[in-house]
Amino acid sequence: MKKIFVALMSLLIVSSSTAFATSEVIDVDTNPNHYASSWHSQSDYPALQPLEITTVWLKFKNEGTATWYNSGDNPVRLGTSHDIDRSSVFYKHTWLSENRPAKLKESKVEPGEVGTFSFYLKAPETPGIYKEFFQPVVEGITWLEDWGVFLEIDVEGSSEIIDEPTGTTNSCEWHSQSGYLTLNPGEAQKVWVKYKNTGDTIWYNYGDNPTRLGTSNPLDRNSGFVKHTWLSSNRPTSLKETQVKPGEYGTFEFYAEAPDTSGEFKEYFRPVIEGITWLNDVGLYWTFTVTGDSDPSPTPNENYELTGYVENGKVKLDWDSYYAQTLTSSSEEISGYKVVRSETKTNPTYPEDWWVYLSGTSTTEYTDSSVYPGHTYYYRVGAYKSGSGVIEYTNNIQLTITDDINQNDDFVLLANNQSNGIKLDWSRYYVSTQTSSTAVDGYKLLKSTSNSSPVYPDHQLIYISGETNTAYIDTDAIDNQKYYYRVGAYKDGSVIAYSNVVTIVADTDKYETGESLALTTSNQSDGIKLYWNEYTSNDIDGYKIMRSTSDSSPTYPDEYYKYISGYTNTVYTDSNTSQNQGYYYRVGAYKDGSVLSYSNTVYIISDHDNNAEEITLEATNVNGGIDLDWSQYDDSSVSGYKILRSTSNSNPTYDGTYYKYLSNYTSTGYVDTNTSSGTRYFYRIGVYRNGEVISYSNTVEITAS
Repeated sequence: MKKIFVALMSLLIVSSSTAFATSEVIDVDTNPNHYASSWHSQSDYPALQPLEITTVWLKFKNEGTATWYNSGDNPVRLGTSHDIDRSSVFYKHTWLSENRPAKLKESKVEPGEVGTFSFYLKAPETPGIYKEFFQPVVEGITWLEDWGVFLEIDVEGSSEIIDEPTGTTNSCEWHSQSGYLTLNPGEAQKVWVKYKNTGDTIWYNYGDNPTRLGTSNPLDRNSGFVKHTWLSSNRPTSLKETQVKPGEYGTFEFYAEAPDTSGEFKEYFRPVIEGITWLNDVGLYWTFTVTGDSDPSPTPNENYELTGYVENGKVKLDWDSYYAQTLTSSSEEISGYKVVRSETKTNPTYPEDWWVYLSGTSTTEYTDSSVYPGHTYYYRVGAYKSGSGVIEYTNNIQLTITDDINQNDDFVLLANNQSNGIKLDWSRYYVSTQTSSTAVDGYKLLKSTSNSSPVYPDHQLIYISGETNTAYIDTDAIDNQKYYYRVGAYKDGSVIAYSNVVTIVADTDKYETGESLALTTSNQSDGIKLYWNEYTSNDIDGYKIMRSTSDSSPTYPDEYYKYISGYTNTVYTDSNTSQNQGYYYRVGAYKDGSVLSYSNTVYIISDHDNNAEEITLEATNVNGGIDLDWSQYDDSSVSGYKILRSTSNSNPTYDGTYYKYLSNYTSTGYVDTNTSSGTRYFYRIGVYRNGEVISYSNTVEITAS
């Protein structure tokens, strides 16, 4: 009887505790202007085999005043970007959806704290190097800033990113499409079409020459079925697949939104490789039948008025409080405001044109930073009541975003060829009456091979944080390729001024390549260890080590950190590092007061705490190979050991690929017989359990005899 009583009491305690835990109410700040973020850190770029799975992570700092939550009606999640809400080819069924890889790992992240997004990637079947862009989003409220964050993913060892089609013939063949639609005015539905690539070029959905679907009959006409998810009024969508090789099939899918006018419409479309050519016209069209009344929305109330204007490339909206101006009884109290937006409908409506929701009656202003130069937008604000929908609209307003964002003659960009790429230098941009509160957040570097006036965000190369960081080296420039560069001064989510445009043909061959200074780094228990090759000429004084936490191309003397005298001294351990801090390192061959040539730049996050040697690795040359021996890991639950080997990476880590796997935790030795005499190898042992490495040994460097 006593046992039954104890069991019942335990059940009551658990039930009570559970009920209490689930009764907590999350008080979400629904003002989009209170949300802001900055990139903090991320996992290394993975190398995968087709269909292989790995885990990656991204961290962002909460720079706003609102708390982030991972649950409730407005959770913070990671979304796909470039384009926003695209379907990722690295989708795994553990994702929330094809455009939402993960929710915030922490239950909440207060202002000033760092939030984590961790998720699986599943490699597609097609080999290549992919750039997957991601951006945090507060669901139902706003997207956070686009910091240009991406993961570069190497599927089966392809060596380069191809930004434009190769070959000479561009052609297509219609394969299939969705059916014709009957719509009510303002109604939107998805349509799709598939084409076969019958040419000898590869189609891509990224880069300077993406393959997209354009309007035709006539070419580039403005469609009457535009929805805000379109790229523009004459470009409904990009290729869904990352790439489509000759003989494969490509898909275009998008939403078509019916105009206010009833009738039968034929909408013609045709694929186009931007900046190169239109593909052949196969006469593709959809017949849309629009029926019903054109705008059943309530009549605007003259006491409930919306005003707006454009400032620094953003739309500022302000409206009368619906509660203060119009309510006559408490039964009509509203829940909040639905801001609706359209590029084609003069009277946008909810839910078809819903843009953002602002909860409560106190917030009566909104800044829309997701607008683009040359576009015209129609806005209205709907007074929203839960259970009833929008009960009344403001007047509508029309605003055009001009494409002449302030170009300051004192904001000057210069570009020069040098040994490791094209160096860009620009003057610091000063906001009028410069103070710490009005300083720009940083700079958006823009680059194109075809557009002589690159703009943000279409041509973003990289984001440089901080108003005083005014230099960058584009190491991806290809010799003899012409590039157009431009810099945008970036503040509060938008570009507020552009520099001049610089045109330059990459020509780095005439400079010393600096390949003799190949720099590698590794985390050690006592700091970060740097290795580099001797400079090709022994007629130098020594080496200048550059280090920075923010400049991805540190130069001498601005980021000079340490001087190593003598051309044969090519190793240095930086013991003055902070745990989890990221550093950019670079080495310069130094003579007579100047740097003659630079190494590559290496970025590494200090992780000396995790390099405490729970297992110790030793390597020796033996007859027939290299003998590896290590101490046993003190946990019988591990699955075994991953042996990692590299000839170039002095800090090999497990990213889904490895050299050898020993599936027994008591196995503590291995002889590598697949070695070449005179070749230097870096070895490391990873303790493996449940699909991941939980601890590493030290790294051993050895040259095969």
